[in-house]
Amino acid sequence: MRVLDACEHELLNWEVMEILDEERKRLEEDKAAVLASSSPSSPGSSEGGGSPRAAVGPVEEEEPSHDKLRMENLFKRLSSYLVDELHTSNLRQDRIPKALDLLNSHGLPHQCSCELLNNTKLCANSDVYVYTAIESVPNVSEETLEGAHNVVKFVLGSDEVREEEMVGPMGLPEDTEDHQAKRPRRTSNRDCLVIDKYITEIMSDVQGQLGDEQLLEEGVLPSDYHQHTLLPTMVVGFILLWALAEGMAYIWYRRRLALRNATPAVIPVVSSEQRDFVFNHVLDLGQYYSDGVWRLLKGWFYPSIAQQDLRQDNLNEMLAWAFCYKDTADLTASEWRWVEKAKGKICDKYGYSPKPGRADLLCWYQVKTVRNTIDPIVSNYHPLSFYCGVYLAKAFGAAILRLRGYHHYSSGRVKYWYRSQPALEETLLDQGESSQEVFVFFHGIGIGLVTYLTMLFKLHQPTQFLFEMPWISMNPLAEVIPDDEYAVDVKMALKDRGVSDTQRVCLAGHSFGSLPVVWIKRHCPDVFDRSRVVLVDPVCIYLNLPDVCLNFLYRKPRRFFMRFLRYIASEELGIACSLHRDFFWMQSVIFPEELPEDTTVFLSEYDHVVPVHDVYTGCQRAGVDTRLLKGIDHGWYLGVPEYLREVTKVLNAQ
Repeated sequence: MRVLDACEHELLNWEVMEILDEERKRLEEDKAAVLASSSPSSPGSSEGGGSPRAAVGPVEEEEPSHDKLRMENLFKRLSSYLVDELHTSNLRQDRIPKALDLLNSHGLPHQCSCELLNNTKLCANSDVYVYTAIESVPNVSEETLEGAHNVVKFVLGSDEVREEEMVGPMGLPEDTEDHQAKRPRRTSNRDCLVIDKYITEIMSDVQGQLGDEQLLEEGVLPSDYHQHTLLPTMVVGFILLWALAEGMAYIWYRRRLALRNATPAVIPVVSSEQRDFVFNHVLDLGQYYSDGVWRLLKGWFYPSIAQQDLRQDNLNEMLAWAFCYKDTADLTASEWRWVEKAKGKICDKYGYSPKPGRADLLCWYQVKTVRNTIDPIVSNYHPLSFYCGVYLAKAFGAAILRLRGYHHYSSGRVKYWYRSQPALEETLLDQGESSQEVFVFFHGIGIGLVTYLTMLFKLHQPTQFLFEMPWISMNPLAEVIPDDEYAVDVKMALKDRGVSDTQRVCLAGHSFGSLPVVWIKRHCPDVFDRSRVVLVDPVCIYLNLPDVCLNFLYRKPRRFFMRFLRYIASEELGIACSLHRDFFWMQSVIFPEELPEDTTVFLSEYDHVVPVHDVYTGCQRAGVDTRLLKGIDHGWYLGVPEYLREVTKVLNAQ
């Protein structure tokens, strides 16, 4: 609907006030008639009930009903007036020039006259524009108003005004008597507010009767009405839908987090041999530290306490979770015996035996043990726009990999990308083996393989396997695959693609991607024994130390990159749930002496996740090729060309 400007409002208000005056006069006449009928025949007589004022009393009490009737009549008359004007279609184009001359001859500004008559559609719709032009002339008289009505009727082709009569100024006869100039009646601010309200209702009623399409045809609405209203409507609709989707996603997030917190972790089966093997290696590690076994224990308790303040119950709690994944209240009799035996070994080897009880720093606070599979899940809500960005990044990475000749396959529940040269495939089919090394890569926590595209494009191996782990790739709906199943599916993928049992394999992993290398060693030793290993920022080495768990999940970040990584990765719902309920350190820990001879380990000097000093010295003792990437943090080697070339050079070496 076209919006009236301020001048149009004033003039239309004047017209409305004229209608109101007519209604008021009519009501006064009705009131006088009522008074005449209710008063006695003799003015001085008091018969029939008192004075004339008393007779008028009931009529004055009905004044609100008169106002209501007046407004109803006003509404009907104005509606009829506007609707009738909107239907005007007999505009006389040939009369416009003469009407323009008449307006100019009366001293009307030429610009106003042209605006009035050149816009034929607007002239056809309402005479408000005549009043707009006339208001620009000082001392407008009633004579001018009368002439304006004649001009409008003349241009609209009315039969009441003939062309030969339009001879004087504004279409009035030459011998018209002069009248005293009088300004049209103005309205007060209060009247304008009331009238504006009814004008809006009337125009809305008209638009409801005729519809936008007919109003467009009649010229009331501008021709580009839909163009101006469609885009804002679409934007507002999109914002509302997005807000609704965000609200539903947040509700789902809260319910999902509460459900995962209420669901205990599914504890994997730990054999006594595996438990003793890991515990003995951990116990032997204490001899390389000045504070002995305390270096292995102190980080698992918070807040930090001194060695002499630790008590038996705290140590029992730590050993029960670390080697049985349980709380002390849930231990079986055999598991309790193992815990007591472990405490005895610690006492015999290092002479350390805590006092009975618990270590209480304050009367209202107890020392607790870091237990990621039992403690509440710490997560922050990530908006839908975040996941949309992740999805687009993954789609982009998948498209690039396909362009580079990779194909997507699955082995069991494990998905992977595979690329091989045709010549090598024919060799594998004909001879059943090949001397070419097969490259196998596992990505770290983040958005998947797209992060490593710059590194992958520099690889020269003809046969490449790029395995996915969706549950650490910001996919809160992904299922976590157990370590034993994942290792077996990797082995089956190699077999399905024609890799022989004697063919050399390069197992490479970054950060969390170093854990599948350990899983393959534990569950598929035949594949691990014929592999060389390349680990970058590995979290699997000395996973018994509390640093990785504390730094990634518990410790308050101090630097910007640490805060960024905490929110973007460890507090994302899918990653947080997998690390707090499906990550068991004994299944993923490896010690440097277990690595093959041709293993290369890259460590970032300022890595805030990995205990760089401990891993570096341990690998050096075991004779593992260990290289320190100076001046960078965890994962930054991908953005430093010098270090990226060094890593890819080792990966390409056969």
